[in-house]
Amino acid sequence: MFIKDSINSSLKRASNLKYRIFNWFDEPKWLNRISLYLIFFALVYIIFKSIFSYFDFMHTDVDSARYMLSALIQGEFAVVALIISLSLIAIQLAASSYSARVVEVFKRTPDLWILIGIYGFSIFFGLGVLKLIEASPQENSLSTLEGHISLVYYLGVFAFVALIPYIWKTLELLKPSTVIDILSKRITKQIILTTIKIEGRFNQPIIETEKDPIQPIIDIIRGSLMKYDYETVRYGLKVFEKRIEYILIYENFNEKNEEIISKHIFNHLLRIGKLTANRQDEDSTIEIMNTIFECGEKVVENRLEFATSHIISSLGGLGIASIKEKFKNTDLIITALGIIGRKAAEYNLDHPTSLSATSFRKIGELAAEYEFENLTHETIIHLVDIGKKSAKNNLKKATLYTIVAFGGVGEKAAKNKFENSLYSIVFGLNGVIEEIAKQNIQENLSSISMAIVSLEKIGITSSENQLENVTQEVTKSLTNVIKIAEKYKLIDELDQAEQTLKNINEVIGKFGYK
Repeated sequence: MFIKDSINSSLKRASNLKYRIFNWFDEPKWLNRISLYLIFFALVYIIFKSIFSYFDFMHTDVDSARYMLSALIQGEFAVVALIISLSLIAIQLAASSYSARVVEVFKRTPDLWILIGIYGFSIFFGLGVLKLIEASPQENSLSTLEGHISLVYYLGVFAFVALIPYIWKTLELLKPSTVIDILSKRITKQIILTTIKIEGRFNQPIIETEKDPIQPIIDIIRGSLMKYDYETVRYGLKVFEKRIEYILIYENFNEKNEEIISKHIFNHLLRIGKLTANRQDEDSTIEIMNTIFECGEKVVENRLEFATSHIISSLGGLGIASIKEKFKNTDLIITALGIIGRKAAEYNLDHPTSLSATSFRKIGELAAEYEFENLTHETIIHLVDIGKKSAKNNLKKATLYTIVAFGGVGEKAAKNKFENSLYSIVFGLNGVIEEIAKQNIQENLSSISMAIVSLEKIGITSSENQLENVTQEVTKSLTNVIKIAEKYKLIDELDQAEQTLKNINEVIGKFGYK
């Protein structure tokens, strides 16, 4: 166990180092960009000095120098004005297309400021040299400031050459993928925690939206959804998914911070998912579900209980929204929730498994109300798996919540006469009860008692709706519970099961069948 933990720790450190190295080279930092422009200047200086020397351009007439410097400086002034105007237009275009928060991306990008600095130095250095050129009493006299004049020319050429990387970078920034990549690098544990303050009488987290590093990407995704730009939506979700995985899996934080960060992250995704569902955009809803699910698989494998809980709650919320909108692919969300719920039970995560049972109860009851028999039956199948695994791993809370879910979904299914679903529930309850009996039954008396209550709900409702075969299965299940109660001398549970069986038989008698 120690060796396995050491290997996992080493892999996390290696992945962290790899990410930091990649981040250093990829992010447009000031040092990297300044180095790039210095390389351009060195190339221009070497090339043009060689040309000037080769063609003997190192001697300039005073008047010619004045005219050339004046024209060069005026041209540089015009270019600077044009650069600033076009840059502001580009920023306005990006802000209107994506989000006003992308202005921060342009402010933090060094190329514009470096270019203005290059032109500013070139212009004012040229003005200084122009002032130093003295009038000569002789005609066609040569200037004594050839080195300075040549440098002004080199700077002028370099200033125009510097437009190439600047324009290239600006065009890249107009692509949503580039903006998303830059914004995603600000999504870190430290920045998220600084935007969330715990205040108020009940210690509620208050989010400073303007400082939230996640909000700009969410705004871009939402805006792209409104314009049906699905490629940007998919790219934004994929980048967001990678950042979530890195933060939750490779960052170190305590349970309190895990709870705060995971809730903040998945609340964003759930809000977008509900938005797409309300807009009848099924494909985008499934894309968001995939993002949550992909994160969920890795998070649950790392046994992050609070993060897994919020993932399950988000999937449950999407499932409910999908049923309300009558989406055809709602079964995909139910399957994703089932996989995460089963894995949570396998890794002994009691609270997330309980939440999955509660989510399935809500989804199953809603599916039955909307008369979606297939979805109701699929919900029950997942509940059976989760219930058995919970009982096998002695997850008391999860087992209890699963049994409660059986009762809630079963009652709704009986009202709609979903016989196949009811058979699955009764057989599933039997399986959970038998699994409890194999474990420590004395520690799960509340689950046994709740199983009897659930069977009573299903049995009475089935009897009232004249589902004779289902009612018989319920009575057989209660008879089995009575045998288990007698075997383990569970007096209260025995009385409860016998009374429940009597109540069901009374209802059966009213309808005149056995």
